[in-house]
Amino acid sequence: MGEILFTLPVHGGCRRRSARQSTGSGGIAYRGVAKVLSRTVGLVRATLAGLAFVATGAVTFPSVGLADPPGGSVQSAHAPTAPATLVNAPQPTSASVPKSSGSVIEAPAAAGTIASPGEAVPVAKKKSARSAKAKVPKAVRIEKPRKRIVISSREDRLGAQSEDSSLAFGSSSAEATTTPGKKRKKGEVKTTSLSGVAVPEPDSGESGTWGGEELQNDVALGAPTISSRNIEPMKAAIERYSRIVAQGGWEPVPMMQMASGTTHPAVEALRRRLEIEGDLPSGSGYFGTAQFDYTLVEALQRYQLRNGLKPTGDLTDKDLSKNGTRTLTSLNVPAAARLQQLRINLERLQASARSAAKRYVLVNIPAQHVEAVNEDRVELRLNGVVGKPDRPSPLLNSSINQLKFNPVWTLPPTVVNEDLIPKGRKMQQKGGVDVLTKFGIDAYGGSGKLDPTKINWNSQSVHGLRYSQQPGKENPLGFVKIDFASPHAVYMHDTPSPRLFEKAYRAASSGCIRVQNVEKLAAWLLRGNEGWSLGRVLGMKQSGASENVSLKKPAPLYWVYITAWVGDDGIVQFRRDLYKRDVAQGVHKLAAAY
Repeated sequence: MGEILFTLPVHGGCRRRSARQSTGSGGIAYRGVAKVLSRTVGLVRATLAGLAFVATGAVTFPSVGLADPPGGSVQSAHAPTAPATLVNAPQPTSASVPKSSGSVIEAPAAAGTIASPGEAVPVAKKKSARSAKAKVPKAVRIEKPRKRIVISSREDRLGAQSEDSSLAFGSSSAEATTTPGKKRKKGEVKTTSLSGVAVPEPDSGESGTWGGEELQNDVALGAPTISSRNIEPMKAAIERYSRIVAQGGWEPVPMMQMASGTTHPAVEALRRRLEIEGDLPSGSGYFGTAQFDYTLVEALQRYQLRNGLKPTGDLTDKDLSKNGTRTLTSLNVPAAARLQQLRINLERLQASARSAAKRYVLVNIPAQHVEAVNEDRVELRLNGVVGKPDRPSPLLNSSINQLKFNPVWTLPPTVVNEDLIPKGRKMQQKGGVDVLTKFGIDAYGGSGKLDPTKINWNSQSVHGLRYSQQPGKENPLGFVKIDFASPHAVYMHDTPSPRLFEKAYRAASSGCIRVQNVEKLAAWLLRGNEGWSLGRVLGMKQSGASENVSLKKPAPLYWVYITAWVGDDGIVQFRRDLYKRDVAQGVHKLAAAY
């Protein structure tokens, strides 16, 4: 049977309760000798299982559908993983795949009640079994990252700033901060976070040399998203999901808050769900199938990683991002819908792969990332912020021809009509400082620059004015704008407010693409221009000097919409159908609901 071998990270054990907590108001920890003996037998069995793991030195998991270990990242989407051997995975049998009625909003009564997406979901009561304190065998441990990016608990979707705008017309967006830290010791690996996952970050001495200067590569291995090498893995995944659907698909998981230590029948439904796609090996419930133990934590992290969710390893809504509810909604997308997405995206992949150049820049909108590709190899993979569902980023095929360093920002029509003018009217009604003065924006009419205090925001003439902002720290384009021909008046650029880059959900612009670490992409694009290097690009950022640079070798640019793909690592990736393009082709609406 095909297996993928790797070592799992340690996850914190369950909290042990006191005797009084375990038995109510009584002071006796256990009700009888029989119960003590039963628990002792359970511990002995767990210990024997641990010894078996130590003997083999590794844990085996079915390969197809697995994401990378949480200490790393999804290889084909974000970052490299520990070395792994990938062969054909075992196929589910009729006995291992639970039958489903096809409904995603119904579940067995014993498993609890399923709430609709967005509803408050009940929290399952935790029961920390004494046996859960058994030590985790060394064979399933890896070192924890020395530094992690910590995502703050503020909301990650609402209140994002307007596209290409630092006007803050809404409430402030969620922040991502690094943990205040100790200085790195000699030889310690520096880490960074891609989509909320802490992964090793190479030091400057380990990076490639572009333009005569060291340019630190983002961790970005595996085939490009639209590589022709992904076609056969996609076809293999379609065959496997076809068998899953033919055998009844999977049961819905109750919309219930769960985490490590939870004991509830709903945990059994979660186990069965993760086993079918291969994120959890069958028979892994060492402390009972209704116990949310460390094996389930790790399996859920793998699932979250390959579905573009924050890899928390639990199903709780700890903040306004509602990662638990999102994960549950994703789990309840029917198997038939996932199969349909694979088929739809195979067609998209084949069309894109045929027209792809040897060297190009790709934006995959649902994945919210940017790839710089050369000779069918990803040289950079960077996080991006894409258009909101009501202001979607368009599909396009163009060519990057110019970089504008420290540019003047001319407000696009969408921002003017939907953000600036409404804000101007509101502020004028209240009195005080006008919107243009507050945000450092200039307005121009037929006679030139206008006095901002004399503009009547309630008149129709404000729609015919031109608005711009000079270069500076508050300029929403940041220090560089990447230009290309587009009928949609969109572009790619830096941002002075990089707070959304570490979030799993980054659909927050008005159509343009904000690029994290854009200086790396700028240096990559300028590789053919004599005298340009990463150092010079960073110098432009530091100096604030304005300069337009035409590329000696224009780079083809593709903005694509791929919600499901399989890299050459065999990992099946799904992303939220942000703009409901899949739903429009008949895919179940839950695919766009998380």
